[in-house]
Amino acid sequence: ETDEIDLKLAKERSRVQATIAGWKEYVDPESLNSIYEDIDSGRLQMIMPDAVKDALNTRLIWYKRRTWSMHRDSRCARIFFYNHETGEYQWNKPERVDGWVNTPPNFEAKPLDENDDSSDEEDKGDSQKDIHKREQLHEYSDKLLRKLRDWEEHRDIATGGKLYYHIKSGHITREKPQEVHNEELKRQAYTILVKTAQFIDRIGDWDKYHDAITKHFFYYNRITGEGQHESEANEAALREEAEHKNQSGRLLHRLSDEELSKRKEQEVWMETLQRARRKEIYTTIARYNPIDDETRRLNELNTAILQKIDEDFAHQTMGYRDTRIDTELRVLQKARNLGLFVSVKITKPILVATETALDAAIILQTDEDESGSIEDHDNHPSLSERRRVNRLIENGIWRMDQNMALCFWGCHLWCQLGEEKDNHEHDECRRRIMICRLGCLIYHEAYEWQNVHADTFELAWHEANECSTRLIKCPRDCDVWVSLDQLEIHTNERCVKRPISDLCCRLGCGKQFDGVNNRILELEQERTWHEAEDCPLRTVKCMWPECNLTMLAKERKQHRRTHLCLSGIVTFKVAGSFEYVVPRDVKHIKIQAWGGGGGSGLLRHFRCGHGGGGAFIEAICPVHPGETLLLVVGGGGQGGQVGQTIPSDTESGLPLIQQLGKGEGGLPGGGCGYSNNNEWACGGGGGYTSMTRKGPQGLITLFVVGGGGGGGCRDGLGGGGLHAEEAGEKSDRRNGRLGSQTRGGKAGQCSKETTPTTFEGTDGSAFQGGNGAEFGGGGGGGYYGGGGGGFSPGIVGAGGGGSSFVESSSFTSVFIDRSYKRVPGGRDRHPPANTLGGIAGEGGYEKAVCAGNDGCIRIAIPGFYSNMDFDSEEDEMRL
Repeated sequence: ETDEIDLKLAKERSRVQATIAGWKEYVDPESLNSIYEDIDSGRLQMIMPDAVKDALNTRLIWYKRRTWSMHRDSRCARIFFYNHETGEYQWNKPERVDGWVNTPPNFEAKPLDENDDSSDEEDKGDSQKDIHKREQLHEYSDKLLRKLRDWEEHRDIATGGKLYYHIKSGHITREKPQEVHNEELKRQAYTILVKTAQFIDRIGDWDKYHDAITKHFFYYNRITGEGQHESEANEAALREEAEHKNQSGRLLHRLSDEELSKRKEQEVWMETLQRARRKEIYTTIARYNPIDDETRRLNELNTAILQKIDEDFAHQTMGYRDTRIDTELRVLQKARNLGLFVSVKITKPILVATETALDAAIILQTDEDESGSIEDHDNHPSLSERRRVNRLIENGIWRMDQNMALCFWGCHLWCQLGEEKDNHEHDECRRRIMICRLGCLIYHEAYEWQNVHADTFELAWHEANECSTRLIKCPRDCDVWVSLDQLEIHTNERCVKRPISDLCCRLGCGKQFDGVNNRILELEQERTWHEAEDCPLRTVKCMWPECNLTMLAKERKQHRRTHLCLSGIVTFKVAGSFEYVVPRDVKHIKIQAWGGGGGSGLLRHFRCGHGGGGAFIEAICPVHPGETLLLVVGGGGQGGQVGQTIPSDTESGLPLIQQLGKGEGGLPGGGCGYSNNNEWACGGGGGYTSMTRKGPQGLITLFVVGGGGGGGCRDGLGGGGLHAEEAGEKSDRRNGRLGSQTRGGKAGQCSKETTPTTFEGTDGSAFQGGNGAEFGGGGGGGYYGGGGGGFSPGIVGAGGGGSSFVESSSFTSVFIDRSYKRVPGGRDRHPPANTLGGIAGEGGYEKAVCAGNDGCIRIAIPGFYSNMDFDSEEDEMRL
């Protein structure tokens, strides 16, 4: 309306069509409007500049200087050609005529500013005029570009500019009409509006949008750039057109220039042939196809429904009006099939049929009143009554002569049989029975629909409050109006915005994708993307070189961290001897070490004693690049074995021999546990863990980590630190003692007075734990090993833990932690997970006879000190 539209965005997406007189012409691909840009100033406008108009007029002047013209010989009805320069005449068409090729040879081309007075006398009538106007348009039009309401925009064959043709009047002009300019502004505005509006639906080439600012709906054509407000668009017609295109559409393909030229030439000559025959076609008399009264009346009712809905419901949305039209037309057709009537014309005034019948009735009544006033005053009543009957018979005879009959509905009106009676009974009688026009089961006589009810007519009140099929807007805001009886079916089964059933991740992560039904495809795509790219339970593959391990996505982060840490952290978790070569440029390493755990023991059917856990040492050691360190990882002590009674080697097998049950200690240094009957089982002690380096005088022991003692019916003691038991620490006298820095732990005591002892436990020694007594757990290995366990009747002692040692001059930041019970030391340092379950250095399980876990050595280079817990056990340790 203000002619103020920002054309910069349109220019950015447009292409240059031509450059004329210092101006660039762009064509907007969305609105198909032409935009002109001043090359010097960069100013943009949609109106053709005067400089461009002058340049096109110059082209037109040169175009009018033509050499050949076409003429028709009226005597022989043949076309001949005349050359204005040479004065030559010829029958054959020249290769080039009037500046373009293959001009149809049936008229002389004229410019737009000349009047065409050479029409034949036979070309008369509106149809012939339209044909002539179209033929004249072909002289100037090279191509139809687009349609803008009542105007067609063509490309001028003479100048290459724009040519405008009015479809109704046939007017042709090179000046852009104001109606065309207004339509271009409107289309340009719609291209801007669709950028911010909400997309609702796609109807063929049209898209439906909702403007959040004005709360209005509008339709936008993606092909032509045309826009229509909801008040001027017919969505039902758009959908019908889209359906027709889908059924009859053909796949188009781009033709080559040669094929286009041939096709154009063929079309031109075919049009010439059709033009020659068009006179005969348009002079043919159109045949009248009569239709029956029923069809005529149905067509009239259809038209009446459309007009009445447009008048009565102009304030409603287009969606309501479209649904109303579909509903009433469907009810009308159904009622006609059943011989019923609908209340579409109840407020229409009386028509000709009723007026004619009323006139006849008035004439008869006037005659009756006049005759009655003369004859009914006779003194003889019988004679007066006879005359009255005669008048009735005469009126009846007259009605029979006039071919009249009473109205079917009982309004006492006589109508002439045929169209008059049918029109009255169908469209005019106030007593005719009419069903609700929305199709419910309520019916009334026509005048009853017009009675006043609650400040309105019965019809309006019924459709708003009583009708079971009244139109209700979908409560889910899908912009669809449905009948009340179909509302539940629509909202649950047909509404595009109805909630969909649970759409969950199929991999089991529990994520749900909620939305309405019109987003089902989008939600399924989101779920597919989630399952392929985002679900923590999807299967992924490790991309680390030479790994190729598959795992769940939620485990990949930890797995990648393992790879990264392994590049700077080395872990030795299996008992044995190893060598570690210090990497290049590494001058310090951080070491964590755990001793082996002791095996568990038991008294059958009573209780178990778990093995003691290994001690822990952490320190930072200065090293030299390329230096080789010798590592020993202590093994876990074996679980206890019960003794057995076996026959001797004699023929009779007597006497029976008692074979000891032996729980081997872990290597190196773990003491053995023994049992001399089949009721006891005593575990072996855990081996120590150590590291040595090569010195000038031989091997130098850098540290030793004590192993845990083996269990009996008492729990094995854990690996010790630098000292033996702390002051005041209580321990069963039958348990072996901890080793110290100077001597091994004492063996547990045995009760010799009450029970004879085959052999007693031994004390620990350097790097070796003591063995248990006849019934007793083995001591753990260490710098000095723990003592073996003793026993007394019903009680079997456990082995003591070995002591630990650190060469303080070779380490900094030393931390030593002894073990208590079966839990290894350094629990807050997150011992690595053992290959057989549990964690490194853990003692044997107390609820069943089992071996203790091997110790461990973990070495990290600088930069990885804080990540040394990357391979720890995630689950809680069993206690």
